[in-house]
Amino acid sequence: MFRNGHAIKSLILCLAWITSCISFYALSLNTSDLSGNIMLNFFYARTSGFGVAIIIVLVANFLGRTLSLTISHTILGFSCIGLAFIPSENTQAVLVVYVLANIVASVSFNLVYLMTCELYPTNLRSQAVGSASTISRVFCAVAPYLGLLAKIYRPLPMLVIAVFILISAALSFFLPETYRKKLPQTMENARELKNVR
Repeated sequence: MFRNGHAIKSLILCLAWITSCISFYALSLNTSDLSGNIMLNFFYARTSGFGVAIIIVLVANFLGRTLSLTISHTILGFSCIGLAFIPSENTQAVLVVYVLANIVASVSFNLVYLMTCELYPTNLRSQAVGSASTISRVFCAVAPYLGLLAKIYRPLPMLVIAVFILISAALSFFLPETYRKKLPQTMENARELKNVR
């Protein structure tokens, strides 16, 4: 689909890293903003990640890496939209959507790490993961300040996150599928990974 496939692939992966990282940290930092019992909210938020490894193995091996990442980003984006508009008085609904978003953020964070490892050849694999991780962490420095957008419009912080996650979901759909394919050893092997769509 793309002429300069490696550059486009790298940009899509960087955006996926950035959106996964920002959403993960923004959700983690907003645990104290949930209404209801702060101790229970913190407990639910932290224990929701225990089954993430099982979810990743099941979903990534059943649907493939690309579709799993696309679906997890899409669910995460719509969860953020839900968190933006569900009234804070409806504590149960907010908590359910928050826990779902937290789980899916963890899943997408791990999936993007896995896909980056599988899309690059051996000699570039660690550099690709390190570069994408570093870039995403630089952008994560804005995560604590997203809450300030609520002074302009209360749902705005989650809407901003949701828009970028949904853009990332749409673009990640075009990444090559790596499930049940040999890890590329050279750039030529990496070029042979084709998008199945």
